[in-house]
Amino acid sequence: MTASYIVRYQGYAENKTGFISHYRNRHAPILENFPGIKSLVLHHAADFQDPYPITPGGNLLIAEMTFQDISALNIALKSPVRTDARNDFENFPTFHGEVTHQAFQSEKVF
Repeated sequence: MTASYIVRYQGYAENKTGFISHYRNRHAPILENFPGIKSLVLHHAADFQDPYPITPGGNLLIAEMTFQDISALNIALKSPVRTDARNDFENFPTFHGEVTHQAFQSEKVF
């Protein structure tokens, strides 16, 4: 099973375009240096219309990093790149909300 590391930015940025641009153009190149990283997918909020009553998630951005397995993820998280990524957060445009990190094992169903 592959492993995904999900970083979720729930809230808002004063400059949404600038926040996403910084993530894509400045932060992603740092993440690309994680040992063993297979992919990075950025999910950012989109306007949509659902005919049923729902509770919107309120996420500005979800970053999904994929690794071969949990062992590879753990190696990456202990690497110096993790410190570089954490330090870059200070350079992000202003964000108001909660940032969470979670690891998942992934299995493709169809």
